[in-house]
Amino acid sequence: MEYEWGDHSFIPSLLNIPEDGNAKAELWMGVHPKGMNTILETGEPLSDYIDSHRSEVLGPLHESRFAHRFPFLLKVLSLNTPLSLQVHPDARLAEEGFKKESEEKRGQKSYIDPFGKDEVLFALEEVTALAGLRELDEILSTFEEILDEASDVISSCEDTRCMLTTLFNLTEPEKTLLLQKLASYLKRNPQYIDSPFLSARQIASKLLKLYPEDIMVFAPFFLNVIHLRPGEAFHVTPGMIHSYICGHAIEIMSCSDDVLRGGLTPKYVDVKEFLNVVHFEVSDGRKVRHIETSETSTILDVDSSDFSLLITESGDSSFSGREYVEIALVLEGEGIFRYEERELRVSRGDIILIPASIPCYELKLNGKLVTASVGEEVDA
Repeated sequence: MEYEWGDHSFIPSLLNIPEDGNAKAELWMGVHPKGMNTILETGEPLSDYIDSHRSEVLGPLHESRFAHRFPFLLKVLSLNTPLSLQVHPDARLAEEGFKKESEEKRGQKSYIDPFGKDEVLFALEEVTALAGLRELDEILSTFEEILDEASDVISSCEDTRCMLTTLFNLTEPEKTLLLQKLASYLKRNPQYIDSPFLSARQIASKLLKLYPEDIMVFAPFFLNVIHLRPGEAFHVTPGMIHSYICGHAIEIMSCSDDVLRGGLTPKYVDVKEFLNVVHFEVSDGRKVRHIETSETSTILDVDSSDFSLLITESGDSSFSGREYVEIALVLEGEGIFRYEERELRVSRGDIILIPASIPCYELKLNGKLVTASVGEEVDA
């Protein structure tokens, strides 16, 4: 996917293809109408292949839970500039919003499909992101430092809902004053850190240059600044406000296009629906832990029925008792899959579909590989 915010070299390097001068923002792996994978040997769209080999590829358990739908999408993200400030709906809101917008048949839509969206960011290199609301006292204290007497506009807010709603509903003179105060603060208090990560002030400076009239440039001061080192992960749950700022990462997510944007973008912004979807509880910015499944593999500890992500390092691995389809991406090095007296040699950048009908396989790996699949069933 060639989006303007993407980097030019990371994904081409991963796939061992030459750069062409265009930004390569995302690499999609899965079944999605906007970015359909194909079978390498035949050029057949993956959706067509699954339709003609459904029981072989998906297996009975997948079909009983999801019918023929592929509930997860695996991506590589390569960020050169920040993404929009956004939030994703849960399953209930997605279904309700999609139905409502379909009946209204209005032009701009926020709900592209009736599926909730859950996602995890797994860093391949250092990543800076904004995600989850801070404590109100911390927010108000920071705003007072930045705005001086102009902080009166939000100082009486009793919760984060009031704070965010107030920012969105500022008059033009109020908004202009706050943006001027922020620009002055950043000029008086520049922050230069010898680090691959960005601080809240550095993020705000970047955003102010990109969106000088958008009040959401204050986002680094009311959201957590998340720093992910390679191998660390963060779970962005439905309702959590977030914006990915810079870096290179894997994203494992529900296969949904539902995005409610609140700002920092030239795209469609629906403030009313954005605020309707936001969960206003405070987030501590805690990272996802890894659970060891073998000497060579760990799985991300994420409570999602739509997806799971397994990370496998160098060594000999054996996978048995398989019941679901998987998609694997070789991140580093090379390896050999052995299954049913066959061998498949793979190397960096290769993407492999592993059907549910293969009950077991072995992997001899010198490098690193991630494997996406559906998650365990979660009780309603």
